[in-house]
Amino acid sequence: MFSGDTLCAWLAQVGLASFVILLLGGGAVLLWRQPVRRVRIIELALAGCLLVPWLGLLPGYPRLTVGPWGQATVGRQQSPPAAPSTVEQPAASAAIVPAAAGGAVAPPITDVVQPPAHTFNVTALVVAFYLAGMAGIALWWLAGMIALLRLLRASRPAPPRCRQLLGEIAGPRSAGVRLLVSRRASQPLAFAWRRPVIVLPDNLGDDEQALRWSLAHEWAHVEHHDFRAWMAAGLARLLFFYNPLLWWLRRQLRLCQDFLADAQASRQAPQAEDYAEFLTIRAAAWSPGSLVLGLGMGFRRSELYRRIIMLVQNEPLESRLPRLWTVSVTAAALILVAAVATLSWSGPLAADAKAAPSEASAAEKQEGAGESGEERLAMMGRVEDFFLHNFRDVTARKSLEWANVETQANGNRSIRYRYEATIWGKKVLLMNQVFTFDKQGKFVAYKNVAGFPKPKPETKRDVSTKEGMMELVEDFFRHNWRDITAHKTIEWGEPTTEANGNRSIRYKFLATIWYSDTTTLNRIFTFDPKGEFVSAKDVKPPMAGGSAARTRVYQVNKKVSAFPDREDLSTPEAAYASIHRAYAAEGDAAWPRLSATGLANHMRHPAKQPLPKVLAEPFLNAEVLEVHVKGDNHAVVIARMTNVRQTRESMDLRSLIRVDGRWLNIGNDARDTIEEARECASQNSSD
Repeated sequence: MFSGDTLCAWLAQVGLASFVILLLGGGAVLLWRQPVRRVRIIELALAGCLLVPWLGLLPGYPRLTVGPWGQATVGRQQSPPAAPSTVEQPAASAAIVPAAAGGAVAPPITDVVQPPAHTFNVTALVVAFYLAGMAGIALWWLAGMIALLRLLRASRPAPPRCRQLLGEIAGPRSAGVRLLVSRRASQPLAFAWRRPVIVLPDNLGDDEQALRWSLAHEWAHVEHHDFRAWMAAGLARLLFFYNPLLWWLRRQLRLCQDFLADAQASRQAPQAEDYAEFLTIRAAAWSPGSLVLGLGMGFRRSELYRRIIMLVQNEPLESRLPRLWTVSVTAAALILVAAVATLSWSGPLAADAKAAPSEASAAEKQEGAGESGEERLAMMGRVEDFFLHNFRDVTARKSLEWANVETQANGNRSIRYRYEATIWGKKVLLMNQVFTFDKQGKFVAYKNVAGFPKPKPETKRDVSTKEGMMELVEDFFRHNWRDITAHKTIEWGEPTTEANGNRSIRYKFLATIWYSDTTTLNRIFTFDPKGEFVSAKDVKPPMAGGSAARTRVYQVNKKVSAFPDREDLSTPEAAYASIHRAYAAEGDAAWPRLSATGLANHMRHPAKQPLPKVLAEPFLNAEVLEVHVKGDNHAVVIARMTNVRQTRESMDLRSLIRVDGRWLNIGNDARDTIEEARECASQNSSD
């Protein structure tokens, strides 16, 4: 019979195994920065948690017992009396019964064991808590299902233009997607039952660009099969709702899925900042109540901040998992699950009855600590929300310390926050501020702690030793030369000192260009006495005539639309114009054809789809300002571009390499001003 004790023991065993899996999965998530790898790790952790309960029930499966089940209860367990009346001693005991006065025999000595009036059954309490929690999660899921059904009932087929836009984004595969428009939807969302469904809000109908971005985001969820992982997370939440690690991993899963969807959607915009602006606008209209089961664009404000930072930092995101990495991680996960399934918890669930008062006191203290922790998390969330709408000059933050919450006499609450702030992507300041909110959680004020803000102390850079110079070079690699995706040391030279005090070191290494092509480079890196980068120059034999290869710069000042209407890759400026015209005419299909082999091998090869006019215009109207050419085979083209709304100008830097007489794309960068663009181009052309 499956008793409460058996169920409780099973819950303890499964809880221990799932905690170990989730703990290791969470640690692995923190080790990897790429969202696509984090998603796979979380998927494996969730699958392991769902597999462990049934794997442990297999007959003959090995067991590793942790803690002696029942040992703490043996010493205090008593046999119940045979009846509520007294229990007579055996006849032999009568010989030692003293006689009463008058020779009468005293009644026999009895040992009466009365059952306690109220028995505290810890097992029943644990089982009841677990079942009540499951019921609550199930009701939550049911409420989400009802909301989703109501949304579908209020939906209608999307206009043909929406279907056409989805076809331009997804190609023929979009035919399998059911596309709807609903007045109940506050934001786009997608879900899947028998077939994928995308639902768009009514209020997007007049904004074609917003429609394109929304469809691209939701199609990314469909293309990546995010629903399967999200449903697995929902099922794991039903079984392991009591584990905070599960809730954290579930949130990381959703965030990483949105990172990848945002990256794919932002390709439909000339600049990632335009798509980030769109996310901010949509966040203002977000209503979380109706989105329980679907995968929408998601607008938790703290997560939205991280998503915008990911977009504007323009970090390259992997779109595919390396095969060797996938096989290795999956194999490790299977071995881990098989090992963890052997764990069997056999410790007592309740302490001795004599320790009940002290345990109650400890529980009360723990409960108080939990309330304090929740209050602190709430205050941290309010500060993050404040940053989302203020301090626009703080383009990046690194948290250093969150202090405890303090309650003032008037009921307001304050929390001190110490962090590193990057101002407009350049200057770094140390900040220490106290943020105050009223009883309702509304912002009241903030103030700087005495002595703050102050510049971040410069890290001492060692240019006096070879080891210090080597570290400076490695640090330079971490922040520059994105086309060099890996490098392997061949030889380090000895440091030298120049007449002006600068220090140089020669570094010969094997460079991997865009994960594919490899070449051996031998360069001299120079730093000033403070450790600031000065230059990196190739070590080459003198050219004919005794002069080394130099960078030449020439002006163009010509719009892309003014170049001849044919594909011409014979010069850097003509190649730049040809690449932009091809992108406007073919969409993403143009990039693999007009990029260097190493980069093209890591690109998608979609069908040709011309860009909408509003997206194509910034590329066709880009003005080529000047070209920086290094030697014979490397060039950087600087052009002025505007965003879709023509509200902001920026400098586009396109790096090109000459292969068999054709200038091909090897990447691009962006800067705000022509001065910054020239500085970046000079560094790239001196590589």
